Amino acid sequence: DYEIVEKEIPIKDSSYISSLIDGGSKFIELDCDIKGSFNIDVDDVVIEGNGRTVDLARNGCKITGNNITIKNLTFKNGFGEGYNGEGGAIFNIGALELINCRFMDNHVKEVQAGAIAYFASLTCIDCEFHKNTSRGDCYTKGGAICNKGSLTLKNCILKNNAAEKCGGAIHNEDGLLNIENCTFENNAVNDGFFVVGNGGAISNLGKINCFRSTFTGNEI
Repeated sequence: DYEIVEKEIPIKDSSYISSLIDGGSKFIELDCDIKGSFNIDVDDVVIEGNGRTVDLARNGCKITGNNITIKNLTFKNGFGEGYNGEGGAIFNIGALELINCRFMDNHVKEVQAGAIAYFASLTCIDCEFHKNTSRGDCYTKGGAICNKGSLTLKNCILKNNAAEKCGGAIHNEDGLLNIENCTFENNAVNDGFFVVGNGGAISNLGKINCFRSTFTGNEI
């Protein structure tokens, strides 16, 4: 008989990533899960997640650097509330590219964007946004993403995200939103009387280009 022993996945505090960034590392390859949030305030950084997970532990990351790339990483349990709390997982005012990343169970209260809020440039390729929420009485727009800059989504899945006011998956506020070959499924808005425009999947106050994408079961 053989006994199957599951190998325990190592976990490091987020200060591990912060120390590498502060030390000048431009390429960070993870061999462990991460607990806690981190900030990137320098340019030209690549993080290869290797399928690992960042448990944000009810905090969020802030990215202000340009030419930042994050690959193969899951962000979960992010949280933001009130002023400066936008983006439960990531608040981005730099130039960020996400490749094959997952955002799950990230939340904000009384602010925008359960997973990602940004005011600059964001590209998401082969990413998934699942069960992210924006809840509360005020400014609760974009269950997964709030865009106030330039957002490109390619081959992404946005599923089971929810906002209290508008944009169950995405709120595009005076930004440019490019969508190609994406799936929007079972996203929802709870308050159908909000004046801005609702949108079970997407609420739009800017410009949208959408190609070869599917919308199924999104509700107001």
